Amino acid sequence: MSKLNINPPRDRETKGVVDGPHIILECSACGVPLVDCWITKPNFDIETKIQAECPYCGDHSFEETINGGFHLGITDHTILIDQIIDENNKVFIETAKGAKPWPNKQ
Repeated sequence: MSKLNINPPRDRETKGVVDGPHIILECSACGVPLVDCWITKPNFDIETKIQAECPYCGDHSFEETINGGFHLGITDHTILIDQIIDENNKVFIETAKGAKPWPNKQ
């Protein structure tokens, strides 16, 4: 135990979660990295189409198809605001400007 009475982290069961590849969705117009899509369950039997909007120029990323389970994350230039999943399992992600402005797009 530490001096702050905090127990060290225990080994936790990962339940099939792996440190898989990252797919970065970029704006199709200005190239800003919008969303970090981290594949964590590549053997999970699901296919998801995903697309993100750009808070800098108003355009969006190209649509990506993700196979398996995944987590969504921020980039240096954007944060995630909302996500909408339609009836066809397509995910639309709303983003906002993040901590570091995208060059020439403030």
